[in-house]
This record gives sequence, C-alpha cells and structure tokens, in this order.
Amino acid sequence: MIYKPKITVLMSVYNGQDHLEEAIESILNQTFSDFEFLIINDASSDNSLEIIKSFQDKRIRLVQNDFNIGLTKSLNKGINLANGELIARMDCDDISLPGRFSEQVSFMDQNQEVGICGTWFRIIKKRRVISYPIEHERIKCDLLFKNMIAHPTVMMRKALIQKYNLYYDPELITAQDYELWIRASQHIKLANIPRVLLYYRIHEKQVSFEKPTAQKANSLKRIRSQLETFMDKLSEDELELHASLLLLTNYNVEEVKKLNQWFERIESSNISKKVYDPKQLNLSLQYYWLKTNFHPKFFNLNVFLQAVRSKYFSLSTLLKVFFYEELYLLIKSDSLKLFTKRKS
Repeated sequence: MIYKPKITVLMSVYNGQDHLEEAIESILNQTFSDFEFLIINDASSDNSLEIIKSFQDKRIRLVQNDFNIGLTKSLNKGINLANGELIARMDCDDISLPGRFSEQVSFMDQNQEVGICGTWFRIIKKRRVISYPIEHERIKCDLLFKNMIAHPTVMMRKALIQKYNLYYDPELITAQDYELWIRASQHIKLANIPRVLLYYRIHEKQVSFEKPTAQKANSLKRIRSQLETFMDKLSEDELELHASLLLLTNYNVEEVKKLNQWFERIESSNISKKVYDPKQLNLSLQYYWLKTNFHPKFFNLNVFLQAVRSKYFSLSTLLKVFFYEELYLLIKSDSLKLFTKRKS
C-alpha cells in the first residue's frame, strides 16, 4: 500500500552542495512531521548526491535523473510522483523555519478555496523582509506588475494542480513560477500568509543572476499577456511605461501625466472587460504609482504638486507605503527585540 502523507515536499537539486545540508535539515526539523521529502537529483556533478544520501531519514525519497533536464521539467516530474495531498516547494539553498508546514497546513485546512499558498520571507544576511499581499484579488491585481508569490514558500493542492493542468510551462527556464501563478489565478484562489516562514538566499548561481536578460524578457511577456486579456492595441511605449514602474525612476511632470493617462486606460478597460476587481485594481495602481513617484531619492517638488492633483494620490496609501509597512516589518523582525535587549 502506498503511503499517503499530508504533504509532499518537492525539491530539485542540481549542483547545490554549498547549502544543501542546511536546507534538508530545515525540512527534517519541521514541527509538522506527516510528510514525504521528494528530492530529485537532476544529474548533479558535485557532491549533492553524497550529501542527500548521508541523511538516514525514511521520509526522504530520492529520485535520480539520468541526465540534466532542468528545474522546470524536474518539478513537473515531481508533481506526478507526489503522494501527498499538498505539495510544498523547497529550494536547495533556502531555510524553512520549523513552524512553516504547521502554519501552512492549518491555513490550507481552514481555507479550502485556496489552491496555492505562499508566505512572507526574509533575505539571508540582509535581514530584509519581503512582504506580499495576502488575499486573492489583490494578489491577482499586483501580478500585473511583478511576481507576488515566492516560489520556495509555496504550498499547493495536488488535486487542483492536476484538475486544471497547472503544471509549469516546460519551455521556460526563468520566471516559470510567475507564469504559473498568473495562469492559476484564473482557476483557483491564491493567498500569502503574512508571516516570515522561510529564509531566502541570494547568490550568484541563481538563474536570476546567470540569465538576467532572459528573466527580464520572460517577466515582461507575462505582464503583456495579462494586460492583453482586457486591453486592446497595447503599444510598446505603453508596455515600457508600465515596466518603468518596477524601477526607481526620476519622472518629470510630463511623464507623471502619461502615467495618469495609462492608469486611467487600465481602469476603463477593466470596467468593460471585468477581469479584475475594480476596487482592488485601484488600490494596486495607487500603491505602485505612489511607490514610484515618491521615492525619497527622486523627490521633486514640481512632480509632487502635479501628483497631488492625480486621483491616484492618496495620503493614506502614501503613509502605508513609506511608513506603516516599514514600521510593521520592524516590529515583526528580531532587530527591534535585539535593540530592546541592548537597552535593558
């Protein structure tokens, strides 16, 4: 009889020896223990295989690829091999906090409509917390700008993945998760738990470092594909203007006017096509518009006066973007506790 655990932890490894042991230990030390740990060794040429085999834990299922097929295809293979009701992603260079699975399983059990659940995370060494929107409609709107679910934090319902054929696009070697969340948002509910449950490592061996041009191009394709679902005759200038919102840009007054016109076009197009929740879309537009236009590095009085007259200027959103979020994350972080201890 095949063992049916609550979770299948899915990790693909290719030459990940540097941080693999720590990553595996973080999974085996979870407070929630009803899982199988499916590790796919994608024909590594370093000591990854030896490291995996050094762990004597019956929950580990090691699958070896005869030759390197890449992350995307390995993950699709893993989804089909998974015996768990839920599939939890894990990368070989990150650290899952001990209570991660316990909190995600509890959330998924209490929210049966959610098919994919991520969490907030902290970047290792930089102590920087990355927070994403937590509810489906807002996540869906924010996906118009960038990826809003951290891949290694994800837990998914296998039944829904297979029902709606939500496998990773095998043609993509970058931004495959972003493309999947966009497609999934049309069929199932997405969510993020507003707690740091994973430590994320940034290093030069990551795809985003090795293939930055391909990563950016694939992300722009994903943005275009979403905009074209409800907007007609999307021009390259409009796409470039939209993409500029993801960068720290020193806009002038005329460019601010163009941004206003562009956002108004997004909203009016959505009203006729009804693809996004209007209220959540407006909040999303406000957030990115304000975050871009009021970065302290590029503050300009004339731009500020022009922006204040825009319907996308909201003092409450501005305060949230630059004060509330930073204060909230500080309170949630260990840095404030450490400061308090030193003072005492």
